[in-house]
Amino acid sequence: MAAVMVATILFGQDASVAEYSKAVSKMKGVQSACGLAVKTNHKAAVKNDEVTNGDMYIEAPDKICLTFNNCADQLIMNSGLFTMTVAGKRYVTDSKKEPIFATFQAVLESIIGGGVNTAFASMENVKMTKNGTDVVITITPKQDAPAASNASEKGAKQKVSRVGKMFTSFVIVVNSANSGLKSIRMNGKGANYTLYEISGTKTGEAVDSKFFK
Repeated sequence: MAAVMVATILFGQDASVAEYSKAVSKMKGVQSACGLAVKTNHKAAVKNDEVTNGDMYIEAPDKICLTFNNCADQLIMNSGLFTMTVAGKRYVTDSKKEPIFATFQAVLESIIGGGVNTAFASMENVKMTKNGTDVVITITPKQDAPAASNASEKGAKQKVSRVGKMFTSFVIVVNSANSGLKSIRMNGKGANYTLYEISGTKTGEAVDSKFFK
């Protein structure tokens, strides 16, 4: 997978909105879905990756859960709220406070909706490329912080949550064969990353609301 990512960065051609929309079109009008998920936790200082099998759940228009180890490890988007549970400990951030998570939310909501809304494609911190039949969406932090709205805020540093500090960029891969979402890679500092790979997606499956809490 790492080699594929490098190849995409070096040789990938720009992908059009139409190509992206085609890759996620099977989700259009779908209210819920579930599938299998594999989580790979890569740390440069550790010889072997940690690989865990789990499940994925989606509920339109804005909920997704990737869950492992009986919910002891999870990544949840519920509207604009992101919750990460690592070894039973929860970390929460709000997309309203974290620009990179706001973009992350926009992309995931577009995938869940089958590409009905593709406004994210024009965002300055989004890059779409092609890798074979995959469309690869890379999200990086915005370079400039927003201007302070009043004198009391000028010079104040933007607060970033602990979850926000964990990641330097997100790479989302979509493909029609996977009913849209194929993988999510959350890059950390250095060569560290967490990769979620999705397969066997079934649309229309009933999903318990407990997975989004």
